Amino acid sequence: MSRESPQLALVAAGMAGVGLMLAGPAAAGQGKPGLWDVTVTMAMSGAAAMPDLSQMPPEVLERMKAMNIHPADGHAVKTQQCVTPNQAAESRSNMPANQDCKMVRSQTTGNTLTGDMACSGQFDGTGHVTVTYLSDEHYTGKMTIKGTGEGQPMEMNQTFEGKWVSPDCGTVAPH
Repeated sequence: MSRESPQLALVAAGMAGVGLMLAGPAAAGQGKPGLWDVTVTMAMSGAAAMPDLSQMPPEVLERMKAMNIHPADGHAVKTQQCVTPNQAAESRSNMPANQDCKMVRSQTTGNTLTGDMACSGQFDGTGHVTVTYLSDEHYTGKMTIKGTGEGQPMEMNQTFEGKWVSPDCGTVAPH
C-alpha cells in the first residue's frame, strides 16, 4: 500500500467536508444571498502528511475542479458559492449532507452553528464543525475529522472563512 492512498482517502473526506462548509451561509440562516468567496485551509496528521494540493494527481484535481474547488497555496483551496434568497432566509440548524459525510447532530446558538458529522466510504470517521458569523457578510469556522482511510488512522483539521462578494452570482450556480 502506498502512502498516497491514505492521503487521497483523507483528502477526499476533506473535500466532502469542504462541500459541507460551502453550505455555511445557507445553513445558519445568517448570511446574505448572493456570491460568496470561501477559503479552506487543511492540515493532516496520522499515517500520512498533508499533500500539496496543487500537486495532486490529475484525476483528483479534476474531481476538485468539478466541485468548483481550486487549490490556492499548498494546503488551501478556494471556491465560490451562490446562496439564493430562499437559502439565506432559512433559519435552520441542519447542514446539508453529501455522499461521503452527513451531519448527525447540529444546533445554532446566536451567531454560531455547531455540529457533528459521520463519514463513510473511502474514509470512515467522525468530525465536529463550528461556524461563527461575524456579520451577514463574513463567517469563520473550523472542522476536525478523525478516522481511518485505507486502514490507516488519520486526522484532518480545517479552518475556513467565507466572505460575501455581491448580490449577483454571475455564472456560479446555487447548490
